[in-house]
Amino acid sequence: MGKHALTDRKVNSSLKAPKGKRLMLPDGVVPGMWLRVTDAGSKSYVLVARFPLNPKHPTPRSLGEVGAITLADARDKARAWLELIQRGIDPREQEARQRAEEERKRAEEAERKANTWAVVVVDYLQRRASKLAKAGEAKSVLQGEMGKRWSDRPITDITSDDIGAAILAIVDRKAPYHAHNSLIWISGLFKWAAQPGRGYGLKEGFNPAKAIDAKTLIGRRKPRDRVLSDAELSDVWHAAGELGQPYAPLVRLLVLTGQRRDEIGEASWPEIQPAGWRDNPKAEPSLVIPPERMKMEAGHIVPLVPAAADLFRSITAGEGGDFVFTTTDGEKHVDGFSKMKDRLDVLMMRRHESEARARPGQSLAVSITTQRAAKGKTVKLVATGHAPFKETDVGRIVGIRHGESWGYCRVTEITSPKQAEARILTAFGSAAPSDVWAWGPTHWEFHDLRRTVRTRLSGLKVEQHVRERVISHSRKGVEKNYDWHEYQDEKRDALQQWAHKLLSIVEPAPATVTPIDQARSARGRKARAS
Repeated sequence: MGKHALTDRKVNSSLKAPKGKRLMLPDGVVPGMWLRVTDAGSKSYVLVARFPLNPKHPTPRSLGEVGAITLADARDKARAWLELIQRGIDPREQEARQRAEEERKRAEEAERKANTWAVVVVDYLQRRASKLAKAGEAKSVLQGEMGKRWSDRPITDITSDDIGAAILAIVDRKAPYHAHNSLIWISGLFKWAAQPGRGYGLKEGFNPAKAIDAKTLIGRRKPRDRVLSDAELSDVWHAAGELGQPYAPLVRLLVLTGQRRDEIGEASWPEIQPAGWRDNPKAEPSLVIPPERMKMEAGHIVPLVPAAADLFRSITAGEGGDFVFTTTDGEKHVDGFSKMKDRLDVLMMRRHESEARARPGQSLAVSITTQRAAKGKTVKLVATGHAPFKETDVGRIVGIRHGESWGYCRVTEITSPKQAEARILTAFGSAAPSDVWAWGPTHWEFHDLRRTVRTRLSGLKVEQHVRERVISHSRKGVEKNYDWHEYQDEKRDALQQWAHKLLSIVEPAPATVTPIDQARSARGRKARAS
C-alpha cells in the first residue's frame, strides 16, 4: 500500500477544507483517485484523468459520495474507468448506455407483467370472438377455466407444460370433446397474440400449445354425429316456447333455419331486408348477414320463410339499439346461452314428468351430498345394476325424484364407471337417497340443430349444392372458382320444405286428418295404378 493511501479511518474522520476551499487527498493505491472534501465537510471520491470526451486537460469526475459508496468499491470503479479510458471509451458514455439498457429491461419487464393472460384474453375476445366456433364456450374456457389458472401470469411465462396440465385436468373429467376444443382455443389465442404489432412481448410464431400432440394427450377426436329425433325436435320446439322472449323465437329460428347460434343470436333489425317487410304479408324477407359476422368472413343470405318471418314479427324492436334478441332494449345482443340451455333442457325433461311418475327409478341411485340441495351445488350419482357411466353421459340431464318432488341435474364429470358428479339445475329439498328416472335425452348442443337441419334437407331430396348453401358451407372444388350463383330461390324452397316438415312433427295433424304429403302420395299411387 502506498505511503498516502486512503484508509477508512481517514475517510471517516472529521476532515474539513478551509472556508471557500476544497481539500484533495490522493489515494496511493489507484493512480488518479482522490478524496475530495468541501469546507462544509462533505466528502466524495473522484478520479482525475484525461477523459475521451475532453482529453485536452485532466479533469476530476465523481465516483460517488462517501457513505453511498465504500472505499473499496470506489477503487474498483476507478480501476474500471481507467481500463475504459485506455480503450478510448468514456465512462460517462458507458454508464449512459448501461442506464438505457437497464431502463429498457425495466420497461420490458413492466410490459411483460402488464400483458397477463387476463389482459390478452380480453383483447382477443373483443377482436375475434365473433369468428370463433362456440364463442360462448371459448369465452368460458379462456376467461373462466384457464383464467383461474393463469389470470395474473404474464402470457410469456405460460409454457407447454402449463397448457398440457390444464388439458389433462379436462381429460380426467372424462370430457374429451371439451379438451380438444379447449386446446384449439388456447392455440388460436397464442397464434393471434404472437402476430407482429400485437405488442404482448411474444416472439413471432411463439405458440406453446403447438408442442402438444392432441391425439397423444387426449385421444383421437371423434366427429360429432348427434342428430335430433322427431320426438326431440318436438320437445325442443315446445320447451323453447316456454322460455319467453327473447329466447323462445331465437331457439325456434335455429331449428327452422339451421344457422349457427350467433348468426341468429346477434342479428340486428337492419339486416332483415327488404325494408317494410314487417307490415307486408306478401314480402319474402331475408336475413342478410354481413361478412364480419360469418365464420369464413363471407356474407350470407338466409331466406326467411313465413314461419321464420312470423317469429321475427313476434319480437318488438327495442328503442335503445338495433339488436333483435336482447334484454337491454336493443343495446346489446343476448349472451348467457349456457344458462338458457339449462332452462331449456329442464323444460324438455318436465314434458315427460307424468310419464316418469308411473314408473320407479331405473338403474341409478343418487346420493345427495348437500343438505337441502340447492341450485348450483353438486351431487353424486352412483350407478347400480347394469348401467355404468360412459364418457358420452357428460352433459346429460338427470331427473331426480324424491317422493312427489323433482329436481334436475346435469352430469358434469365421470369419476368412475360407477360414479359421476352432477350440477343441480333446480333445487329440491332432500338429503336422503332418492329415485332417479334413468336418463334424459342424450346430451345435445345448439350446433347439433344445424346438423339436424342439414340431415333433414337430405331426407327431403334437396340437391346437395343447395343444402350446403342453406347452411353457408364454403364452396369446394370447381364451384369455389366458377359457381358464384347464390341460389336464393332454391334455398327459400328448401327451407320452406323443411318448415312444412318440421311443423308436421311439432304440431302433427289429428289421426282423422290425412297430412297433405300423404294425400299427394296416395293420389300419385292411384293415378299410376289406373
